[in-house]
Amino acid sequence: MEEKYRINNCCFQRPKFLSVLKSQILEHEAEKKRDFWERSHESDFYIAIDRNTIEEERQSRIKKQIYLQQFRDANKELMEKKWLAEKNEKCMEDRVDRERLKLEPFNWRRTLH
Repeated sequence: MEEKYRINNCCFQRPKFLSVLKSQILEHEAEKKRDFWERSHESDFYIAIDRNTIEEERQSRIKKQIYLQQFRDANKELMEKKWLAEKNEKCMEDRVDRERLKLEPFNWRRTLH
């Protein structure tokens, strides 16, 4: 004879009840595996995006650093050229003043004493 169980006024045969329960458990486990797999791939996707972003930021910082170094070097070169030009101009003015002082005893510019 078949055993019958009464649950909520419904009659279930034990083997059918167990097979339904087993299939529900298997479906639940399959759903959990699928969810885990989806979350795992989603995590891998965002980790890859994060790595790419970090690498792009690193390359951007390197590029900016190189640009700023070149800018600094160009400014230094311009300042050195300006200082050299000012020094040469001052030397020329001093030479002209000395020549004028030889020709004329008055120091009109009052640069030489």
